[in-house]
Amino acid sequence: MLFFTFDISSENLFTYLFHAQNKVNRIVPNMNTFTDADIQSALRLNPNPINYGFTDVAVKASRIAIQVSTSLVFIIVYYHMNYENLHPGPVLITTLVTSACGYVIYNLSPTRNFCQQFFRLIINVPKEHMRVAVVYLVFSYLLAPTLRTLTDTISTDTIHVTAVIMLCLHLVTSDYGMKGFMVSKPISVNAAVIGSIFLASRLDTDMHSLALLTFAIQSFILFPVFSTLIRESTLAISIIIILSAAICMTVSANLFLAYAILMFIVMVLCPAFFVLSTGFKRNIYGPWDEAIPEIKSKRQ
Repeated sequence: MLFFTFDISSENLFTYLFHAQNKVNRIVPNMNTFTDADIQSALRLNPNPINYGFTDVAVKASRIAIQVSTSLVFIIVYYHMNYENLHPGPVLITTLVTSACGYVIYNLSPTRNFCQQFFRLIINVPKEHMRVAVVYLVFSYLLAPTLRTLTDTISTDTIHVTAVIMLCLHLVTSDYGMKGFMVSKPISVNAAVIGSIFLASRLDTDMHSLALLTFAIQSFILFPVFSTLIRESTLAISIIIILSAAICMTVSANLFLAYAILMFIVMVLCPAFFVLSTGFKRNIYGPWDEAIPEIKSKRQ
């Protein structure tokens, strides 16, 4: 057997490896980032991009603003009724009148004669809708004493914290036009109603409880249905936000300032950040992606 010995120092070994790497680089330049020419030509960067405008994004974000404003106005109405600054009679009458007006507007068609539709709707109100309204008012009035004393053994602070948690759950699970695992209309509505019942049980009289609960039904059940007609109208959105800001001013200037900052973040800052961030979007598609089958009709 022949034995060969190599006397290679650390410096000679480094020189050897360096020259070997140079030979590899001459064969395959930039081997760590090397790609075939066919693959490079098949790369697609951001195919079919969607250009978002600030106004369109702000209108979509207004759904969150309207939902937050509705919950905040409800809490303010409870605050004024709890401190006897607001009587239940005007609240109940205003709620019933505005609900009736919203019902008429929602069922009218803009392409037909307004007067004819209005009188026809007034005369031919669906009996089912009238029955539901009457049954609700009668049973709510009869159950108001039980509702008002429902949480007598629970502290007021606990009731307020629970109501706030329920309203926050209502906001988180509401439908803002996008699908998600957290979106659940039944949970959203039930959370808002439960929070409303807790707050209504802390008022002084049965009429106060009835008025607040009726206002809650309008705010969290009827108004979201009606808002589908106005969610794309910048004028209607502006009116809702201005009225909500004015209602916040009846409590304190600090609440008005906090509401204004929140609306600025939701309606201006977040949409602007979203529009600017779309310019940094980099979606790369290539031959490594999964095949997307195109199913054509047999008639074609």
